[in-house]
Amino acid sequence: MVFTTDQGALNHHFDEEFTSRGWEYHPDITGDGKSKLQADFKKERVQVDVQFGNMARWYSDVFKMQASYSLGRIDVGVLIVPTRKIANTIDENVAYFERVERELPYAKMSITLPILVIGLRPS
Repeated sequence: MVFTTDQGALNHHFDEEFTSRGWEYHPDITGDGKSKLQADFKKERVQVDVQFGNMARWYSDVFKMQASYSLGRIDVGVLIVPTRKIANTIDENVAYFERVERELPYAKMSITLPILVIGLRPS
């Protein structure tokens, strides 16, 4: 299988775009300095995680959003993932929108915050 999309470059692009717009970079989730849990970005009451990695990582991102929400630190989470078409050009078993969209509803009893899932697709 041939992979052509540079995951590191994508992450760097999002880091630059969010921070240039005043978003906090890698904010502490709990605020206690003990857990070492960090989100990708936070601004006011919105937490954003961008995931171009292994499928298992999006579950961790949602856990971090839920922790922030449970602690009263955010009101909404945003998860940005590629669509399957882009994910297949990054690596094997990369988190992708269609799968997140399919699996997330099954967690509605344990995930209590609103989450906006954004799927990136080729133009």
